[in-house]
Amino acid sequence: MKHRISLLVILGMILIGCTQFEFNWIVPETSLVGDPARGQRLFTLPIDQAPPCSSCHKVQAEEPGFRQGPSLVGIADRAGSRIANMDAMMYLTQSIVDPAEFVVSGFRSSMYPNYENVFSEQEIADLVAYLLQL
Repeated sequence: MKHRISLLVILGMILIGCTQFEFNWIVPETSLVGDPARGQRLFTLPIDQAPPCSSCHKVQAEEPGFRQGPSLVGIADRAGSRIANMDAMMYLTQSIVDPAEFVVSGFRSSMYPNYENVFSEQEIADLVAYLLQL
């Protein structure tokens, strides 16, 4: 039995070492359930020194004015197909905690870089839940 476990550990290490892909994506350790209503409030309110998401992103097509960031109208449909092997929840979470990782074509990396330090994991889950229901 001891030898089987050792063999499985060694085999697993070999398989991991042989992969050609390096993923730096942040994946939450627990699956938190987000509250879209709390997420909507977080989206529109400045917290500490962080600007509100709504200052750069539209969530309705008819919103007037220019926004520095891409429109989030229909983001729930687009997010799951932007990066191979990454679902919408993972993509949106990664975009919040590491905004320079995936920059939408036609935009520059100008999103506030410290939301990961401003928001708790629950608050990020709430924001993602809100974005997924847009």
